[in-house]
Amino acid sequence: ISERISIEKDLLERNKLIESIIKNSHEIINIYDLVEQKNIFHNNGVYKILGYTISEIKSMSNDFLKTLLPENEWNTYRNEIVPKYYKLTDGEVITHKYRMLDKTGKYRWFESTESIYKRTSDGKPKQIYGSAKDITDSYIAQQALLEAEWKFQALFEKGPIGVAYHEMIYDKNGNPIDYKFLDANEAFLKFTDVDPRGKTLKEAFPGIENDEFDWIGEYGKVAKYGQTIRIEKKLGLNERWYNIVAYQYKPDFFVAAFTEITKEKIAEKSFLESRQLFQDLVLNMQIGCVVHNPDGQIFLSNTKAEELLGLSKDQLNGKSPIDKNWNTIYESGEIFPGEEHPASKTLKTKKPVFNDIMGVYNSQIEKYVWLKIDSVPLFNFEGELKHVIVTFADITKQKEDEKTLIEQKINLQDIQKIAQIGTYSFNIKTGIWTCSDVLDEIFGIDESYIRTFESWANIIHEDWRQMMLDYFANEVLEKCEKFDKEYKIVRQNDKTIRWVHGNGQLKFDEAGNPIFMIGAVRDITESKHAQIALAESKQKFMKIFERAPSMIAITEIDTGKFIDVNALSYNLTGYEPVEVIGKIAVEIGWLTMEV
Repeated sequence: ISERISIEKDLLERNKLIESIIKNSHEIINIYDLVEQKNIFHNNGVYKILGYTISEIKSMSNDFLKTLLPENEWNTYRNEIVPKYYKLTDGEVITHKYRMLDKTGKYRWFESTESIYKRTSDGKPKQIYGSAKDITDSYIAQQALLEAEWKFQALFEKGPIGVAYHEMIYDKNGNPIDYKFLDANEAFLKFTDVDPRGKTLKEAFPGIENDEFDWIGEYGKVAKYGQTIRIEKKLGLNERWYNIVAYQYKPDFFVAAFTEITKEKIAEKSFLESRQLFQDLVLNMQIGCVVHNPDGQIFLSNTKAEELLGLSKDQLNGKSPIDKNWNTIYESGEIFPGEEHPASKTLKTKKPVFNDIMGVYNSQIEKYVWLKIDSVPLFNFEGELKHVIVTFADITKQKEDEKTLIEQKINLQDIQKIAQIGTYSFNIKTGIWTCSDVLDEIFGIDESYIRTFESWANIIHEDWRQMMLDYFANEVLEKCEKFDKEYKIVRQNDKTIRWVHGNGQLKFDEAGNPIFMIGAVRDITESKHAQIALAESKQKFMKIFERAPSMIAITEIDTGKFIDVNALSYNLTGYEPVEVIGKIAVEIGWLTMEV
C-alpha cells in the first residue's frame, strides 16, 4: 500500500509539473469544443498577456472570441477558419494571425497554431487545441520596417541623390575584378550621363580600370567585408566630382549613393539602408523551457531550449545558473552574473521573476541570442520548493529590428544633413504633419511647434502664401498632381527670409482619395540669390548697351559675325539691327576687303 501511495503521489506531482508548464507558458493555450461551441480550457496566458482572469473569461461564456476579436476578424474566423477544422487530418495544423482586445482596451496581435484535439465517435472533429503566441512587438517592428522601406523607395525613385545597387564579381581566388549594376535611379543617369543598368562597370565605363581611384578594389572591401566608406572622388572619364557613401546590403551586394559636387563640392549624405524583414516563428510552442531541481541543477529541457542555448540535452542536464561556463550579458553588454539569473533569484527568494532580458552566447551559431525569461517556483504538497520552471522566448529578431531602425534613422539623418533636405509626412484628413530634424532647422522650429496645415501656411512668406495655398488646393489636391514648387518662407526662430524647393507625392486610399502626402523640402536660398544677382547684372548691362551715346556692336571673335548692335547703329548707318546680326562688316559694306 505504501508503495502504491508513493507512486500515486509521484504521479500527482509529475502531472502538477506538466500542468504548471502549460499554465505558465508565454502563449495562450486553449481547448475549444466545436460541438458545444465553447472554450473548455484556458491557461494563465490569458491573464499574463490579455490581463483577464479565468473567471472573467468563463463569464464571457460562448461569446469569448466574439467579444475579444474585432468584428471583421470574428467574421473571418467563423466563415473561413472554422470550416477548415472539419477538413483537418490528425497531426495537421492551421496557422493564422488575428487581434484580441486586452483588458486595458488595446488590441494585441497573435499568431495561432491549431489542431484536432478530440473527435466524436463518428470521427468528426469535436475539440480543437490552440496555442496563440503574442507577436505584438515584432508586428509593430515589422510595420516600422515597412514604413522605413516605403520611405526608402520614395527616396530611391524620386530623390535628388544618385543611387545604384550592385553585385560584386570575383575571380577564382576570390579577388574582386568587376561588379554589375543591378539597378540605378534617374538621378544616377543624370549625374553620370550613363545608363549602367544590366551592365558591368567596365562595360558601362570603358577604361575605368585605369582611373586614379581603384573603384573595384575599394567597393570590393565594402561588398565582401561589410565596410562602409564615405569619399569625395573625381571620375577621370568625365572629369566630374562626386560625394559618395557605399555600404554592404548583404554579402557580395552593395549600394552606392552620391551627389555631384563638381561645382561646389558639398558633402551631401550617406544613403538609407533597407534591411530584409524578419519572419515570425510559426511552430507550435516556440519557447524554451528548462526545469531546475531545488539544488539549481537542470534535469529537464525541451528542444527549443536546446536550440536557443546551443547545447544538447546531455550538456544541459546537471547545469546550474551559477555555472561559470554560461556566457550571458545584460542589454548594456555587461556580464550577467549567475547569481542574478532569474532561476537563481527564484531559488533564493522562492518568488517568481518575470520579463528579465538576457543575452546568451550560442556557440552553435556563434552569436548572442536574446531571451525574455520568466522563472516560476513549483512547490510540493508540503509547501517545499520542488522545482523552478524557467521559460524563455527568443526576442533576437526584435532586438535586431530595433538596431536596424536606429541605424536607418541615423543614416537618414546623415543624408538629410549633408544635402540640407528635410522630409515630411502630411495627413490630409487630420491636417497634421510630421517632419525630420533637418526640416525643423530649415523652418526654424522646434518640438514645441504645433504642426498643422495652418501653421505651415504661416511659415510661408506673406507675398507667396495665397498663391501657394491655391496651388496646393487646385493643382495638387484637385488634380492629384505631385507637389513641385519653389517658394519663400520666413524662418520662425530668426525671422530671416529663405527660399525653399518643396516636392511631394500623394498616397491614396482604396477609393482613390488622397490621404497622405510624403515628400522633401530643400533650402535653395544661396543658389536662388545667385540667380537673382545674375539676372540683375544682365538687366543693368542691357540698359547701358541700349542707352549708350555711341554705336556699340558685339561680334564673335573667331568669325567676326555681329551678335548684337544697339539702337544708335540705325541712326548712324541706316541699317536695322536685324539686317546686321549674323553678318560680317564686309557683307554690309562697313569695311572693304582690303581693310
